[in-house]
Amino acid sequence: LRGGLARSCRFGLPALKSAYGPPFRSPRFTAQELGATWCKEDIKGVPLGGYMGTLDYIYHSSGLQAISVLQEPKFKRTIRDGPRTGIPNANYPSDHVALVASFRWSTDLPNKTRRYNQRSDL
Repeated sequence: LRGGLARSCRFGLPALKSAYGPPFRSPRFTAQELGATWCKEDIKGVPLGGYMGTLDYIYHSSGLQAISVLQEPKFKRTIRDGPRTGIPNANYPSDHVALVASFRWSTDLPNKTRRYNQRSDL
């Protein structure tokens, strides 16, 4: 390991938080494969063998605060042309839902960092 990654590992990685943590709700799903036959889990509203779950996340350090997030579409809106057609479809062209979050700098940043981010030449 070299550079910044080596320094991070030597001094410990920063604690990360989910952008979808409180006060926001974690997504019920970020991926669907409703036509699958391999899933053994019984998922409410999903045909037997189909899959729906959360695979994608946005994590951030304590220097940022999530101020808004985009929630996943309603499950019923992802169903097109029958119960096994979920996403992708014409309205949602990927089998993963886009996660979006807006952040602001946390007010509890160290003075040095706050001062740096307020410089006029940035």
